[in-house]
Amino acid sequence: MIYTFTANLAIDMFIETEHLKPNQVNRTNYFKYSANGKGVNVSRVLKHFQIDSVVTGFKAGFTGDFIEDEMKKDNIETFLPSIDGITRINIFTQVLDENNEYTQVNSGPHVDEKAKLDILSYFKSNLKNGDFLSINGSFPNGINQNFIEKLCKIVKEKGAEIIIDNSSNFVPELCKYEPFLIKPNEFELCNWFNEVAENQEQYIELSKKLLEKGAQNILLSMGSEGAMLISKEKIIACNAPKGKVINTAMSGDALLGTYLSQRIIGESEEESLKLAVTAGSSTAFSDGLTDFKDIDELIKQVNVTKNEEEN
Repeated sequence: MIYTFTANLAIDMFIETEHLKPNQVNRTNYFKYSANGKGVNVSRVLKHFQIDSVVTGFKAGFTGDFIEDEMKKDNIETFLPSIDGITRINIFTQVLDENNEYTQVNSGPHVDEKAKLDILSYFKSNLKNGDFLSINGSFPNGINQNFIEKLCKIVKEKGAEIIIDNSSNFVPELCKYEPFLIKPNEFELCNWFNEVAENQEQYIELSKKLLEKGAQNILLSMGSEGAMLISKEKIIACNAPKGKVINTAMSGDALLGTYLSQRIIGESEEESLKLAVTAGSSTAFSDGLTDFKDIDELIKQVNVTKNEEEN
């Protein structure tokens, strides 16, 4: 079984408007809202490929209930202990006369001790050898390194695999738990080592440092430059297809969910990465998570290169 853990769930609201002027009413052309959070998106992508997963995390108030209800509609199982407050709402506004996107992301409610214990107990009881736990997205107040390390220890004790998609500064320290995969973007990767993002050679060298610390694979998303899969044995790279970017908020989630799905069904690393990059780009070219309808056309633009590493 695959479990996604999103400590900071959200409802994402996407708005299109002709202009965004201060001190006046700005009428919108269009809006859309959806249950969100990185793990939610990964689970939805897995569902597209008929792979079951469980969405876990914390829900608060009517917005948390909405997310849980939306998962039920998608036939995705959940375990979401309740906490006080309101699950956050994030806003992404596309302003047409500026050709700009404005992103407003809220911090989310505080997670109390009981809810944290409920999550740890759930994984102690349910994780089995060969399962995956994907730790996705930002951490709200109440979730710190100590809690995440407790979670990782449970995963390892159960013989399951860890996946990490989180930008916290302590992520490199989690490599001691030998995560199956870490998925940073180039800026997150460089930030972990106090460097400014410059070029792919730099990204490869920094990824190798994570491998030396214990990580098994680095799935590096690079936006319009595509993505790389870096392990001790090989480096696989894909360019990204061209298209009109509308919203990049969920591209990395589509990349991760698609890559994971393809590896689970037995596809090669090369073909898995190729489809994953295409799905990430398809998402960037839409106002929500990809529906995979344009994949066959976009994938024609994607090329794969592979270099074997000398050990």
